[in-house]
Amino acid sequence: CALPAQPVLEHVYDSAQTIQQEGLYPEYFGFKLFQMDNYTDTIMLFEAAAMGEQNPLTAMMTATAYNVDNFETMAGDLAVYCERTIPLVTGAQKAVQLVPFSYARYWHGYLIWLRPLLCVMSITGVRVVQYLVLFALLAVILWQLRRQCGLRAMVWFAVSQLAVTVFWVPHQVQYFTTFCIAYAGCAWVLARPRRAGQLSIALVVLGTCTAFCDLLVTPIITLGLPVAVWLCCLPQRAASGARQCLPVIGGSLCVGGRLCHV
Repeated sequence: CALPAQPVLEHVYDSAQTIQQEGLYPEYFGFKLFQMDNYTDTIMLFEAAAMGEQNPLTAMMTATAYNVDNFETMAGDLAVYCERTIPLVTGAQKAVQLVPFSYARYWHGYLIWLRPLLCVMSITGVRVVQYLVLFALLAVILWQLRRQCGLRAMVWFAVSQLAVTVFWVPHQVQYFTTFCIAYAGCAWVLARPRRAGQLSIALVVLGTCTAFCDLLVTPIITLGLPVAVWLCCLPQRAASGARQCLPVIGGSLCVGGRLCHV
């Protein structure tokens, strides 16, 4: 929120127009599985735009967003907010009432990288950056799996990610966050052999990052994916069932404790 507000608002305005063209819940290829959720991304853009209204500490703690009369006009209302906040030559403004409210029930840590990106690009550019980052991490994980766990583990991990349509994840800011944290956790687990105690500490860190950075859209993957790849590693495959289960239970309690605390 200490970043200059003008370029952020200008790019948020461009982003709002893009979302207006796409719709709040666009379906690609006419298939429900490929339905996007631009509504939540619009709320996140509202957060990014409104952070410039107050001093950094207050903005961080209050997390101001705006209620609108009709959720279906959310993207248009975001554009109106930008029009009212900065001098844009955009023609007549809609008569819409924007009511501020505090969205502080979540930490909005995604703004740490979203606002800087919005200083130089709109949502289209943000999506490109997210694609590059996420698939670079995925490539690292697949290489590590091939080296540490063998070809079969690598192939099945790739199949599992295709099954959850990972190729659409970077298209949405909300989904990118948890997948990025989960992939970073997987890369750390696979970098070298990890003991159960190290895994539990790492899961506490991952749970904390998830609670801070995400809107808790898909938080369970930040637990499930790192634990799954850890179990695929040779030392764990050679262990007995009890020795495998106890670290998983302990790690799950670590992550659950962090998420429930928030």
